[in-house]
Amino acid sequence: MNAPFVVELSPAEKLAALRTYDRFRHWSALEEARCCLQCGHIITGAQVRVVGPAPFQLECPTEGCRSIPMDWVLPQAKTVLERPEPRSEPIHRMGKLRERPSQLTPPSNRLRQIIGALIISHFRQRS
Repeated sequence: MNAPFVVELSPAEKLAALRTYDRFRHWSALEEARCCLQCGHIITGAQVRVVGPAPFQLECPTEGCRSIPMDWVLPQAKTVLERPEPRSEPIHRMGKLRERPSQLTPPSNRLRQIIGALIISHFRQRS
């Protein structure tokens, strides 16, 4: 198995990769922004890491954050949520310990309802 590596793409290729590998939201341009629910940062399509080998994966560009498109929401949706400060420690996947700074509280039921409604409306729009 090959080790993952960041793939360097032209702007047109990167936009095509975003459209192909982000099954949750459509990308119209590299300047579009998303809010990462794992690290709390606002990221653009131009900043997203494309990781290989093929089939490629998309990852948050924030150092130490390994979130994927499923963890990104449109910034307008994030303004509905009370945005915490960006996390100082990454949250790791694959069964590793998830560390959170003590000042953050777990997501509320209201947050889960909002995210669920956004996902449902997204899939209804695509149908």
